[in-house]
Amino acid sequence: MNFPTALATIADACSRLIDEYAPDAVVLEKLFFSNNQKTAMRVAEVRGALIETATRLGVSVFEYSPGEVKSAAAGSGRADKYAVAMMVRALLKITKPIKHDDEYDAIAMVLHTSHTSVNSEGCQKKLQ
Repeated sequence: MNFPTALATIADACSRLIDEYAPDAVVLEKLFFSNNQKTAMRVAEVRGALIETATRLGVSVFEYSPGEVKSAAAGSGRADKYAVAMMVRALLKITKPIKHDDEYDAIAMVLHTSHTSVNSEGCQKKLQ
């Protein structure tokens, strides 16, 4: 599958998920550039497709740096994934096994968004 087709597939999947679950917001991690510029550009293009899809469907979009989320979840912007996972488990009393660290990161981002404002329109990190 070529990249434009893959990008359209991702946007369509995002649209279906928004239609199915009707979220109040979409939360993304801020993009940071590494040494691999080609990968960073592809990630930026995927983010653009997600942002466009959510915005077109009337869903607010927020973004946070990894340090912001770690600081909010574990009290330090330099916290490791274990500390973030422990706080997420403690806050939500998660009993179901979570297989991937990224799941804890995603939950921490949602928790951060919900605690940053009373409603999604009031969050300072909303993309304009």
